Amino acid sequence: MNINVLISSIYAIAFLLILIVFNRLHKDKNPFRVMRFWVIQIIAAVSITVLVLVILVNTLFKKYTPDDNLGNHFEQESISAVMIIQWKDTVQINDVARFLDKMHSVQQVLGPVKFQNKGRIIVIRKNGRKDSIHTNGHGYGPYKGKWYQSDKNVLEEYFKEK
Repeated sequence: MNINVLISSIYAIAFLLILIVFNRLHKDKNPFRVMRFWVIQIIAAVSITVLVLVILVNTLFKKYTPDDNLGNHFEQESISAVMIIQWKDTVQINDVARFLDKMHSVQQVLGPVKFQNKGRIIVIRKNGRKDSIHTNGHGYGPYKGKWYQSDKNVLEEYFKEK
């Protein structure tokens, strides 16, 4: 679920709660209170609508550049080993530089990507830290709060070599 959808649904729920609370409190027929109730409702509806539209337009027109790819998170000098684990198969990548070049074709996408999780990439750094990325070859993530996707299966060739 995209964060923008979550925020807009929270505002919609808040709008409905305001409506219910004011209807419960509105027991008498004072015309001033009735008018004030509807003015508050109209202001709330307009502000929520404007906020949702701004979030929606911002989301729709956000474009990622070619620099927003998974390969930019990995510096070849800091990586000592890369392993790909799929079910019971584990492949140790010998040519790390070629693998990182392939990761530059994996582009960032908006929000979470649904994919069948078939395995993960484990990147072992020289300082001992390990990074793990869930993947099926096409979809990647989450990695540092971002999701990535590629047009072709980048990991397929490593399992054909076996």
